[in-house]
Amino acid sequence: GSLAGRQQEPYPVEVRHKDGAARWLEVYEVPMKGPDGRVRTVLGLARDMTAARRAEQALLDVRAAVDQAIDAVAIADLDGTVRFVNDAWARLHGYAPAELVGRHLSMFHTPEQLEREVVPFNEAVRRDGRHAGEVGHVHRDGTVIPTWMSTTLVRRPDGTPDGIVGLARDLRDARKRDSLTRELLDSLDELVFVASPGGRLGFVNAAFRAAIGPAAAPGAEASAVFSAETRPHWERAFEEVLMGGAPPPLRASLSGRGGLHIPVELHLRLLRAESDQPEVRVLARDLRLSEALVAQTARAEMLRSLGVFAGG
Repeated sequence: GSLAGRQQEPYPVEVRHKDGAARWLEVYEVPMKGPDGRVRTVLGLARDMTAARRAEQALLDVRAAVDQAIDAVAIADLDGTVRFVNDAWARLHGYAPAELVGRHLSMFHTPEQLEREVVPFNEAVRRDGRHAGEVGHVHRDGTVIPTWMSTTLVRRPDGTPDGIVGLARDLRDARKRDSLTRELLDSLDELVFVASPGGRLGFVNAAFRAAIGPAAAPGAEASAVFSAETRPHWERAFEEVLMGGAPPPLRASLSGRGGLHIPVELHLRLLRAESDQPEVRVLARDLRLSEALVAQTARAEMLRSLGVFAGG
């Protein structure tokens, strides 16, 4: 084309370096014509684009990985204008990705959510550079989807904030599993409760509520449900579990309704919830029945021995 006198668009060429490595050049050709208007020679300029091409390929690889991610990802300007969403984000909200680029993030929230949840959340992101927590998202059909959001400021090389990237994890399936788990735990005779790393009660099953009473309210101090003499043992075992340890079953006494002391055997385990927050789940076996059986057996054995003695 250049020899025919046509000006060509720059084009890429892959070449081999002396060391055997592949290099990419961007070639620009200029037809040089003589006095008669015919092309006498072609001037070629080549620019090494290897680094830029590798960076472009790396960016494409990252984009492909993000597009195939299970979690929903969105990138927006600091003012909330959407730059990019992956397929999971679009599906989560009932749209195609092309419908969302250029729109504002506020479209995914009701006015009440914007005031109560989103504004405080974004203020924390701007203040700390990142923030995570539960935020409701509105589907195209108007239904509200519970999500766990993790948002980070995007910064330029000089550190200047340039946008935000948000990751949303759909909690609906987790909520269904959690509901089934709660129903199962509520059907158990064993006492079951969950304690946060701060030592406060979270979930408590029906047997635990029935045995302990008002002190078993979520948010209460977990140590408060133990009798004074066994409280230090609980606190040591709790700290050991939080540090990754696995203490053996622990004998303790719970303060039940009406001041009743309930002997229990505790089994502690550290688990992580859907939000990746650790929690200590505790199963307490009520020992009153087994201790009563032991006492009854001992009494029966004593009476049998007395019978043998009297017969002698």
